[in-house]
Amino acid sequence: MFWADRNFSDDLRAAAVKVPEALDDLQASFIEPTTGALRSILANPPKIGDRVLIMGTGPIGIIAGSVIKRLLAPNQVVSVDANPVRNRHAEEHFSERAYLPEELIAEVAENTFDYVFDALPTVKVDDEEKDPRRVAMRRLKPKGRYVLYGASQEMQKFDTWLMLAKGINITASPFDVTAFPMHHSANVIQAAMQMLVSGIVDGKRLLSTVHSFDDYDGLVEIFKNYRSTTDLKTIVDFRAA
Repeated sequence: MFWADRNFSDDLRAAAVKVPEALDDLQASFIEPTTGALRSILANPPKIGDRVLIMGTGPIGIIAGSVIKRLLAPNQVVSVDANPVRNRHAEEHFSERAYLPEELIAEVAENTFDYVFDALPTVKVDDEEKDPRRVAMRRLKPKGRYVLYGASQEMQKFDTWLMLAKGINITASPFDVTAFPMHHSANVIQAAMQMLVSGIVDGKRLLSTVHSFDDYDGLVEIFKNYRSTTDLKTIVDFRAA
């Protein structure tokens, strides 16, 4: 183990799995993001019968929602995203209702959800009353659980009044290997691969675009536009090279 420059203990070792014939190369690329989402969910699962809100329905949000919906016996799983195309993806994969932010504000009462999974990126809003994290906390029941997954390069706002007033439990799975050791990640990566093999996580439908590594100009465009794309997952294929 060593002390990383981002304030946690890391490990020089890595966890790996042998990919079976049943999982093709392109779908196998989803083992890593599925492992990330699964680390968080297994350590902080919703309770049986919980009403669940998934915030952000990019690949991680869809993976998390799929696992919770199909394995953990929730009462309901819904989602919110500002991108209508990704909302449609969410409903295809797991979501019983995919809200736009303004729809969630208008249609869902406060104290509705037991569990929130936050897979949002950096959030910037002009009206703080419409900050999605504040909106979600208002719709979380007292003593509800708020699981933070999305990491941001910028400081983000959380409503401390709502956290105190409702006694919201904010939690996350640590990167720090003194708390989540590498042999635990090795177990999770094995489970993540089985999620893909079994179809609990649908790798075929998560895969939006396959781009050849040989097409340099196309790669540049992908990296320029990755924050605004409506695609779920773009995979760079090295095999032709």
